[in-house]
Amino acid sequence: MQIKVEAVGRNGRFACGLGEFVAFHEGAGERSGEFVAEIDTDEVFVPGETLFVLDEPMPPSISIVGGANVMVGCVSGGFENQTAVLEMNDARLIFEYSGELETGKWVSMRSGPFTVLPVNA
Repeated sequence: MQIKVEAVGRNGRFACGLGEFVAFHEGAGERSGEFVAEIDTDEVFVPGETLFVLDEPMPPSISIVGGANVMVGCVSGGFENQTAVLEMNDARLIFEYSGELETGKWVSMRSGPFTVLPVNA
């Protein structure tokens, strides 16, 4: 998912237009201030454990809850290989899941740290 990082904080905290998240930083040197980056996760989301279907739509966001990243968005599409797309405003995250998942549902997903890769480092 490509985003504009607005701030780099201490302890691997980053801020963007969707909120704050925890991540490992990979790329050419340390960055500060604003930059465009890809964020990625190797997490395989499991319905009922790390992926929860919401009863009603909520504003798309990323937040840090108990040291984990929590993303809220809409599942807009799925693929044959247990991957789907989470839409959060203009950002789209392709993610892996196990089990059953319906498109068009609003979900909350919990993950460990993302990987942040600066674009055009």
